[in-house]
Amino acid sequence: MSTCPRLPAMAAALVLAAAALPASAVPLTFYFSHEFSGSGDSCANGSCATLDVAQNGADLNFTLTANLAAGEFITGLYGNLDPFGSVNGPFGGTGADAFESGLLTQDGHKADGDGFFDWVLNFSQNQPRLDGTDTFLFTFLNTDISRVVDAISVNGPVGKNGFTFALRVQGLGANNGGSGWFDSNNSRPPPPVTVPEPMSLALFGVGLAALGLVRRRRRAA
Repeated sequence: MSTCPRLPAMAAALVLAAAALPASAVPLTFYFSHEFSGSGDSCANGSCATLDVAQNGADLNFTLTANLAAGEFITGLYGNLDPFGSVNGPFGGTGADAFESGLLTQDGHKADGDGFFDWVLNFSQNQPRLDGTDTFLFTFLNTDISRVVDAISVNGPVGKNGFTFALRVQGLGANNGGSGWFDSNNSRPPPPVTVPEPMSLALFGVGLAALGLVRRRRRAA
């Protein structure tokens, strides 16, 4: 029995096509549970908030999700940008009413005086505040994820430097009178990975099936 000479070529083409299809980036999640200013205060729920960072085409999407007990609230989120350059984008979410300002200055913003950050988002200390389980969504247009997650704060004291992100939280502890600065470095996620789209998996499966058919026909011959 002869084999179809086109099958090996078709199978190889399908496998290559599956590999070439676009893949979705898995969001990176950062947790803010390590207080670095030495205040001794902590969030009642352990991690004060999470920050999801995900590439969406040419743009970079952020989702800050509070995880706060009654009386606790967020007043600032700090980050970095390398190489430094202008960024802008829309914002929203249930915590949008608490947003006051966004500032972008290379090495121009200090978290507790410890380290210089390139950008900061400021939130209100008065109602409405960013608290409870509020979410705040923002986007950096035309920004690659590596420019943010691979950048760190500089020029801070030993042990209070080299942070990817920092979070300012107030209303902590007894009578909600304390405050703290939290970094995300203790929970830095692994490098970004990609997950194949369903169509990619389907084509890959077709390619493998075609290769199996070629082998069976050769054995029968």
